[in-house]
Amino acid sequence: MRALICSHPKPGDLKLALLMRSESFHDQALDYGFDTNRQTKTVQGTTNNVQKHIDRWLELLKDVPASKPSSGD
Repeated sequence: MRALICSHPKPGDLKLALLMRSESFHDQALDYGFDTNRQTKTVQGTTNNVQKHIDRWLELLKDVPASKPSSGD
């Protein structure tokens, strides 16, 4: 995974995607857990585990500026 992240052809785009995922992941997972009648403890355990990976991947890209979000043009 480290090699894929470090050799990504557009690392700024990858960093932006990871940052965007990081911002909304926890809330989306809790909403999904509520909608599917999952225990909050289970959902939080899963989100914490995924967030650790996202944080680790972002650390690999710490010196890469994130791309600016597309205006949709």
